[in-house]
Amino acid sequence: MREEFYQKVEGKTYAAPQYGHEIRVKIVGDLDQKDSVAMNKEAMEELGIMEGDTVEIYGAWIKEAKAVVSIEDDITFIKMSKAVREALPCDIGQYVGIRKKYVD
Repeated sequence: MREEFYQKVEGKTYAAPQYGHEIRVKIVGDLDQKDSVAMNKEAMEELGIMEGDTVEIYGAWIKEAKAVVSIEDDITFIKMSKAVREALPCDIGQYVGIRKKYVD
């Protein structure tokens, strides 16, 4: 697990859901593709997903989006469609969590 993705919180313990771990990333821009989130290939490997898989993005709310590969150099940066960003709601420059969608 890469430390770049995880927030250090002193004195508190948070466990990700048992169906998969989650990472913390920064929104750096909008994406033209509808209901999509673009992330670095290394971030996708960390989550155990491939391009086209569905992920859950969470801020104040949880929203599902399709993962696509981006060419961002920084593995902690993502871009997402404006509709997804506004549904969370969050703004460019804020941090959100992202995890693989649970499937029964």
